[in-house]
Amino acid sequence: MKVQDAVNDIVTMRIKRSIDKALSEGYGRQLLWLLLVALLCVGVALIIAIFVFNDGVLKWQDVVGLFLDPGVFGSFAYKGHDLFRLTIALLSMFFFSALLVSVFTNVFNNISLSVREGRRKYNLHDHILILGGNHHLQGLLQSLDAKKHDVVVMSPHRPDLEGDYIYYRGDRDCIEDLQNADADKASTIYIIGEEHEAAHDSRSLHSMAILRHLSRKADHDIHCYITLEDQTSTEIFQYSRIKGDGRLLLVDCINDYEHLAEQLLVNTSFLPVIRQGESKQSHIVIIGTGPVAQAVAYTSAHISHYPSFTEKGMKTKITFIGDGMGKWMNKMLSSRPVLFEMSKYDFVDSDGMRHTHEAVSDDGDFLDVEWQFVDADVESDFVREMLSEEVNKPDVILTVCVCLMDDKKAVETVLHLPRPVYGLFNETNGETTAGAHNIAVYVSESKHIIDQANQTGMYGTITVFGPDINIIHTALESRSRYGKRVNFVYDQKWGNPPSKDMEEAWYKLSESDKYSSVYSANAMFLRTLCYDMSGDRMPIYEAEHRRWVMSELIMGFKPGKKRDKVHFVHNDIIPFACLPDEEKDKDKDIIDAMPRIIKD
Repeated sequence: MKVQDAVNDIVTMRIKRSIDKALSEGYGRQLLWLLLVALLCVGVALIIAIFVFNDGVLKWQDVVGLFLDPGVFGSFAYKGHDLFRLTIALLSMFFFSALLVSVFTNVFNNISLSVREGRRKYNLHDHILILGGNHHLQGLLQSLDAKKHDVVVMSPHRPDLEGDYIYYRGDRDCIEDLQNADADKASTIYIIGEEHEAAHDSRSLHSMAILRHLSRKADHDIHCYITLEDQTSTEIFQYSRIKGDGRLLLVDCINDYEHLAEQLLVNTSFLPVIRQGESKQSHIVIIGTGPVAQAVAYTSAHISHYPSFTEKGMKTKITFIGDGMGKWMNKMLSSRPVLFEMSKYDFVDSDGMRHTHEAVSDDGDFLDVEWQFVDADVESDFVREMLSEEVNKPDVILTVCVCLMDDKKAVETVLHLPRPVYGLFNETNGETTAGAHNIAVYVSESKHIIDQANQTGMYGTITVFGPDINIIHTALESRSRYGKRVNFVYDQKWGNPPSKDMEEAWYKLSESDKYSSVYSANAMFLRTLCYDMSGDRMPIYEAEHRRWVMSELIMGFKPGKKRDKVHFVHNDIIPFACLPDEEKDKDKDIIDAMPRIIKD
């Protein structure tokens, strides 16, 4: 007996839960329940009036009229059946005055809650889908035109941001969530991920793989931008020789920190301009280690190819400063062994002892970038003296970039550099001696303290870069645009066969070739200021080749007698003068097209 009672209790509980769920979670279902119960009550009332009383006093029209309008109870034309009529009037008031208002209120509350929690779905088409809610989201929302396209943000947590967008709760690496967001019908997809999440790049790459699968049933091309955080992930893309299929999901990939470095260095006045005939050396000092420091260093190496190397043998110097630099140097050397084997670099220990590695190459030392690793804290007397001496050298242009991952430490460091770095005021003649060409600091959240420091006049002008300042949408679109133009110039001259348009030429490239085109475009903005395009262009052709060699080495290639791209061997990693005429013509074609490549 007890077992049967337990079974009955379970059945009763499940029925109650089903009814409660239907009443509490539904939208139109609640109204349907109300209608069914009301119809049931009216049906019972009609049966009683017609078949039980059966005296002609209550017709079916009277029962229905009383149920729809209980106010006619007192003015009823016929007397009799008062208790029954009162019951019908009270039921009417209960259903239409109490339950109906409550049901509508509950429905609206459920809809509102569902929208806030991202559970309400829509039939979307030609929309912009943003997968993730990290620091890039605000910039994206500001730059996207929500009037032309619906903007959908999909994230496990609702972003605390205002804006005209639709929020979907979901994970970017879940196929069901991507299907619910109509990913195959989107016009553009941004895979940005979440803030401070584990396995960020792995999840984003998994998301991209799912999108490739879903896009097979798309009826149009979908532009997809994916951001990665780890330099190792970017290296894999730089090494990828797999050709793109050129349709449906059109992917552009960018490293998060590389993007930030490009915002600081590309098409800005941060790096110095050294023109033909000037005996100047650019010295870029990077304080700190980590992904930002590496991105700034390699981006500078892609860009900084000056005429003073050909004319005076003066190389761009990139110096890292930080405690424990030996370990960081070994990491850099192991990740790009051929680059540093062919480069001159110095390791300076905390006692100031210098250990020099000379470039090793069959063609001699022909790279125009050299490296230095200083194993000392920036507050040490040794480093402070070194920076003060560098800023006072007449043939050196010093640029300082603080790339520490701790905001508080970064601000303290950039505001406590040796005074000569900021420039010194001479009370005698009222002039300020030149300090560093430019000073920048990476901060991850807020630039307000640096804004206040700049207003004091004590520190010159400090440039701030970081995720809270830069807008990724503009950078991604612009970055691809100039890279596409570089590649299209090459495609139309050397493609076999040439592509019909710029988009086709771009999206049939391997990721490695995309990066190469982007790096070529990045260097053009500074180059136009340093070289004379109206006269002999041979120096600028040579500079483009040196830029190409640096980019190839950073992307893992090594020199060899025979070209073998499968094994990352390239026979053109040699001095410009040693190139065959056909290869020189490739540099010439790119440079001659430079004005139209970087036009707005």
